[in-house]
Amino acid sequence: MYSSHIVGIFAIVFSLSIPIVAIVALAVAYIKRKKSDTELRIALIRQGTDAETAKVIIAEQQRKRADKYTTLRWGSACLGAGLGVLTASLCGLDAENDIVFWFCPVIGLGLALLAAFIAEYRLTRRKHGREEEA
Repeated sequence: MYSSHIVGIFAIVFSLSIPIVAIVALAVAYIKRKKSDTELRIALIRQGTDAETAKVIIAEQQRKRADKYTTLRWGSACLGAGLGVLTASLCGLDAENDIVFWFCPVIGLGLALLAAFIAEYRLTRRKHGREEEA
């Protein structure tokens, strides 16, 4: 009887710790990025780099880090895997006994990443088309 309460308490603690860890990790990553940007600027000032060259170097560093489609890929991957699990559950497949159950999320994941790639390709092509017109 008490073991079921302990399992419930562990489940609550671990499920509440996931967003806390995510928030802390994002904050640490943000602080490290700002620190590296500041160190880069200080190094450029100490070397006597002119303002235009410094702007180009900093813009290039920020462009390397800016991947606008990461959220699209992760969202598509999670949605595809979730839809695969839902499909497998609705088909009556059992996770413990059927290996086919695990093929459904993998196939859903693959299809979702393919859809994300197509969407990313079209958005990038559209963006480059607008830049060429301007």
